[in-house]
Amino acid sequence: MKPDFKGFADDIISNRFEGDLDGFDMQDLGIKYELLEIKIINEPCCDTCRCKEYDGEFPVECYRKTYE
Repeated sequence: MKPDFKGFADDIISNRFEGDLDGFDMQDLGIKYELLEIKIINEPCCDTCRCKEYDGEFPVECYRKTYE
């Protein structure tokens, strides 16, 4: 399935009028509309990987874009 950018944008706009969105809300919406997927990683995914900073020790959840 393709990411639903319109649904994502509509939800952000709707939520903005109801209250603030934080980073966790944005991740949840990214998953909901298939802009992000969660991968379990056992080592840094790249040179600038920050996943371990947020989750602690490996293995950790890594949120990755589903589009180019």
